[in-house]
Amino acid sequence: MNRTLPYFHTYSFDDNFAVTGSVEVDKPGPILANWQMYPIEEAVKDGPIPMMTMGFDLELFPEVSDQLEIARSTHRQSLSFIQIYDDSPGAKLGDIVVFSQILQPIIENGNVVAALMLKLPWLEFFQKLNIDGLSDTIAVLRSSCDIGFGSLFDTGSELSYLIDSKGAIFMGQLDAHDPKYDDLVVSRVVVDFDLDEAEIPEGVCVPTLTLDLYPTEELEVTFQTSKPKLYTAVVIAIFAFTSLVFLLYDYFVGRRQRKFMARIMRQDRIVSNVFPAAIRDRLYEGEQKGSKEENLFDPLGGGGGAGGAPLADLFLETTVVFADIAGFTAWSSAREPAQVFILLETIYGEFDKRAYRHNVFKVETVGDCYVGVAGLPEPDKDHAMAVCRFARDCVKTMKDTTLKLEVSLGPDTSELELRVGIH
Repeated sequence: MNRTLPYFHTYSFDDNFAVTGSVEVDKPGPILANWQMYPIEEAVKDGPIPMMTMGFDLELFPEVSDQLEIARSTHRQSLSFIQIYDDSPGAKLGDIVVFSQILQPIIENGNVVAALMLKLPWLEFFQKLNIDGLSDTIAVLRSSCDIGFGSLFDTGSELSYLIDSKGAIFMGQLDAHDPKYDDLVVSRVVVDFDLDEAEIPEGVCVPTLTLDLYPTEELEVTFQTSKPKLYTAVVIAIFAFTSLVFLLYDYFVGRRQRKFMARIMRQDRIVSNVFPAAIRDRLYEGEQKGSKEENLFDPLGGGGGAGGAPLADLFLETTVVFADIAGFTAWSSAREPAQVFILLETIYGEFDKRAYRHNVFKVETVGDCYVGVAGLPEPDKDHAMAVCRFARDCVKTMKDTTLKLEVSLGPDTSELELRVGIH
């Protein structure tokens, strides 16, 4: 049957693509006019150029036969891959160009009478991509069907392209990505016609295309930075500085506290030597209850007790002992002050030991006179006996001590005697 295609088959670049005529085609099967292919093949610009005097007989192309079978069975569009040798300028011998063609059937009375076809060259597609961060990336186009026709080309299901800042490079019919970047893949389904498998002829494969993007080692290097190391060093430096400041602060605070505690301990020893434990405790309690400016060493003044009242107690049962050194005035007039101090310090030190042993409270020492009392600040019913025993020991100690000091303080030191009075 002869058909007249109501479409132009000749056009002119110089005449605004004016229609110049039509052509009669005598073909039994689906036909495809050349101008219906996109993109239109390049042509020279001079004069009207007849593109085709007749349409394509699609049955003559084996790479389209499966698509026609799908079109007749489903009346739906389909996709196939075409591989040809690259004959473009600069191409090397054996270079292959892979593109996909999408066929859209034209149905008339339930029959496929013609087709529209879209050719998609994948290399040009990836070369024209302009996506931020897509530089130095491996693009793997995966098909659910084998890609390849005949024995001239390899078969497989993957195509790999290297996308860099200059464009794209076809790497081959393989999966060229580095497996160590498997967990960083970005995958999308780009073509899926969702055809009913029951309607597809046996032995015909309808490909579903998936695009996987993988980073390369070059891309990883561009994102490598020394900032984490710098930040780590800064954090360590800050931590070291704060630790040093804390240690210095702890050291100086500790030293200050040790000095303060040493001073408190010295004051406590002084108070303990001057006052009995009971009086000392009452002085401390008065300090806590009274003003912070109270004087701990003024028991008779405003700081002597709580509320400024002096500390005074009445003891009815006490015994007082007075002990002075006979001959001390004459002996000391012939001695150096240091020798006088050694004598008194040694003798009174021994008296203090006896006083502690016999529970006698030392009141004071005035010159060569030692004053003690028993029965206070804690009552003692045997206060008189305690004083007597204390006086007896002091007399004996006086003799022994002066005899020992005679070597260093002079021969007449042993002639000193102790006089004791008890009341």
